[in-house]
Amino acid sequence: MSQAQPIGPIDLDGIIHQVTWHPAQFIPAIPMMSGSLGRDRTIPAHYKLYFEEVEVSDREAYGELMGYGVIVNHAQDDGFLAAGMRIRIYGLQMLGDEGGMQTFLDRVEIL
Repeated sequence: MSQAQPIGPIDLDGIIHQVTWHPAQFIPAIPMMSGSLGRDRTIPAHYKLYFEEVEVSDREAYGELMGYGVIVNHAQDDGFLAAGMRIRIYGLQMLGDEGGMQTFLDRVEIL
């Protein structure tokens, strides 16, 4: 499998429709594989978000993102983000390869 197409950076403003929190997960390397599949890696703890009533700075890039949901790294399941909240995410980018996706963002603002 080849490297995934980068998404973003985009700014996103919307109401969280669905949110799930996922603890950190260690994934061992697969011997003889290239890219991140060939290295031990840890996926950080994170929220996975799906939105309704979304406004974005780049509609095409957001369309590509819809299948993945939006990942916001957060170490604890402490209710920081919840369904029904309106938030704004600045500078959202997703990059990846055959071993998975990485999410980067400038900041999250709760409105």
